[in-house]
Amino acid sequence: MRSVGVSEHILKTIVFFHYGDNTLTGTGKIRFTSQEMRRTMNKHFKLASKELSETKIMKKVIIRTIIKGRFNDNVEIDGIYHGTANDGFFLSQKLIYKILLSKKYVRYNGTINFKFLSYQPGCRNLSIIPGAEEKRQSSVIKWRSFLNDATNELKFQ
Repeated sequence: MRSVGVSEHILKTIVFFHYGDNTLTGTGKIRFTSQEMRRTMNKHFKLASKELSETKIMKKVIIRTIIKGRFNDNVEIDGIYHGTANDGFFLSQKLIYKILLSKKYVRYNGTINFKFLSYQPGCRNLSIIPGAEEKRQSSVIKWRSFLNDATNELKFQ
């Protein structure tokens, strides 16, 4: 995220949210749910979501999370097919960009978002289960409104 121009302040906000233990290192003794964090950090999460939803950042996020993935030698996708072999729809790469970049509405639901893409830690591991600690280092970006966004866009094609 640093390489696409995300500010240091917002990077720290993301890490703080990610670990959820009032540290930037994941070494805090008490871990909080995202709901608990929203009560005290909502203003910071809104600022992070606003910066992360800028077009220049969104384009890079779309490439990394949907179009190509994290490895440089990955081949870009042509699009996304949703459905069964007999019934479904296809969103081209161009349409994916159009949907995700044209949205004016930015979700402010108390977590960190890239417009309609939601950021979350892989596992906050609130109960500190030893086998789940490794998942705590990963993160997930989800397109929760994919089906709704896609079908709404395809109505006008």
